[in-house]
Amino acid sequence: MVRDPYWAFSYWDFSAETWTDIQAKLEADPSLKPTMRIHDLSASRSFDLLVSLETKNWYLHLGIPDHRYVAELGLGGGRSRFHPIVRSNEVETPRDSPSERVDPEWSDRDFEELYRLSGGGFPGLSSPGSHSAPPAL
Repeated sequence: MVRDPYWAFSYWDFSAETWTDIQAKLEADPSLKPTMRIHDLSASRSFDLLVSLETKNWYLHLGIPDHRYVAELGLGGGRSRFHPIVRSNEVETPRDSPSERVDPEWSDRDFEELYRLSGGGFPGLSSPGSHSAPPAL
């Protein structure tokens, strides 16, 4: 799940059978580590993060907004050795700046008037008429 332009949240759960298989692989090869492999589909690159399987969730620092990602949870032993257990759905992080598109419905609005009607400029007022008049300036 995308949290913001730079972070995502992952979570998982395994059946007893899958958990037993994972434990057996870890015991058979101590060089394997629980790993989240992140695939940045927009940049055609991947990177690994070590995780704890027992936590059943992990925050992932993706680092680049407005990109598409897929994550694989597995057992890794370096770039050439990776045994995937489960693969995420594809997610896209939002951009980290305002949109360049302008909705035509809002293009002719008087934003100063909207701000004034919302109580803007008068500390302590939440809406017009909700309190006494603002102090004279």
